[in-house]
Amino acid sequence: MTRIALIGFGVVALVAAVVAGIGWKPLPVESRPAAAPAVPSLRLILPGLDPSAVASLDGDLRAVVTPPAKRSAPVMTGERDGIVAPYLSVHREADAWTAYVHVSDYGVDVPYLARATSGDGLTWTRPVKCQTPPLGFGGDVVRRGNRWHYAYWRQEGTWYGTHEIVSDDGMTFGAARRIMYHDHDITSLSHDGSRWVLMYSQFPGGDQPRRSHWATSPDGREFATQGLLTAPAAWDQGHTQFYGVDGWITRGPYRIGLVKVMRDDVTAPGESHPGVGWTELIVSKSGGPWRRIEVRWLQPTPGAWDCTHAWADEQVVVGDTLRVYYGGYADGHKGNRHTSRSIGVAECRVDRYAALAGTGTVTLAPLPAGWGGSLAVDADGLRVVLVNGFETAAVDGRYPVRAGDVMTVRLEGGRLWSLTVAD
Repeated sequence: MTRIALIGFGVVALVAAVVAGIGWKPLPVESRPAAAPAVPSLRLILPGLDPSAVASLDGDLRAVVTPPAKRSAPVMTGERDGIVAPYLSVHREADAWTAYVHVSDYGVDVPYLARATSGDGLTWTRPVKCQTPPLGFGGDVVRRGNRWHYAYWRQEGTWYGTHEIVSDDGMTFGAARRIMYHDHDITSLSHDGSRWVLMYSQFPGGDQPRRSHWATSPDGREFATQGLLTAPAAWDQGHTQFYGVDGWITRGPYRIGLVKVMRDDVTAPGESHPGVGWTELIVSKSGGPWRRIEVRWLQPTPGAWDCTHAWADEQVVVGDTLRVYYGGYADGHKGNRHTSRSIGVAECRVDRYAALAGTGTVTLAPLPAGWGGSLAVDADGLRVVLVNGFETAAVDGRYPVRAGDVMTVRLEGGRLWSLTVAD
C-alpha cells in the first residue's frame, strides 16, 4: 500500500515532526469492526483520503486536508437563541430547512430540544421548544419516512444510557424507551442507508479520557455493540478526549464522519477558562475499517466568536457546495455556557475534504467492475490524464473510461481532490 504523509493545508495541525511520515492511521486492530457498505450509486474516488485508491506516486506529492472556509458570523447564538451545545441536526427539503438545536434557559443545566426553520439554511427563526419527556444530553434528530427519531443520554436511578423518543410531526415526541446502557452523556443516532447506527461514549476507567463507541441495529430496536470508533493514538498529545462522532454523510463508497476532539489541559491564548476543541475526519470505504485522519479539519479562530472550540456536527450538500454546521465556543469548555456558545457555518466544494498536492504523477488502482463511462477530474494544476498509459483528450471536460482501466494524473503545483465516473 502506498504511504503518504497527511498534513494540514493552511492550518497548524500537529507538530511537524509527529505528522511527517505518519500517513493514514487506522485504529488498533481490536477497534476496527467492519462498517456497513456505503451506497455505491455515486462512483467516487477520493485519493487524498483513500490510500487504497492510489497504486503509486512519483515526484513531490503529499496528502493535505483542505478545511472548509468559515462564514464570519454565527447563524445562531447563545444570547439570542439560547444555544448551549454544539449538537444539532439540519434537514433540507428544497427551500424548506429545519434545524434541531439544544437550548436552555439561563441558569438551567440540562438543555431542551428546540426546532428552528429557514428558507436558505443561513437565516433562522428563533428555536421553538419541542414537547418531550424530561431529557438529558442529546445528539441528532433523524427523519425516516414520516417519523422523527431523537436519541439522548439520561440517568434514571441506577440506570443511565441512551433513550429514544419518536414524533409523527417533528414537534411532539412520545414516551421514551431505553436502547443502550453506557456511562457517559454523549450519544447520537443516525441511519447509514441500511441500518441504524448509535454512537455513544464510555470512560475506560482510571484517569483515561472518554472514548467513542458504536453499535448497530437493522430495525432500531435492539443494538449490537461493534467496538471503538475513536481512542487516543500515538500522535495525540496531552489529555486528548473525544466528544462524539456525528455529521455522518455517505459519498459513493465512503462513509465520512466528524470527530469532536478536545483537550481540557490546554487554555487558548487570552482566555481564562481551559479547554480547546477541534474537528477531525473519520472515514470508512466499502465496509472497511474506520480511519481517523489525524489532522485538524476545522479548528478555532483566534480572537473570533469561536476562539476556543470549533466542533462540526452536520454536513449538508447544497448543489456543488458542502455546508458544514458547527458549534463554536468563545470561553473554553465550561465558561459562560449560556452566552458564549453559537452555531456557525463553514463551506467548501463538495468532496474536497483532502487532496494530493504538489508536482508529480498519481497512478490510481484499476477502476472497479461496473465503473465504465466518463471520468471527471476535480483538480487544479492538471497537466495531463493518461488511461492505460496513453494520453487521453477530454470531451466536454470528461474522459472515456472502462472498468479495469488504470488512470494516471500528472500535476504541476496543483491539487487532486476527486475523480467521478458517470454513465
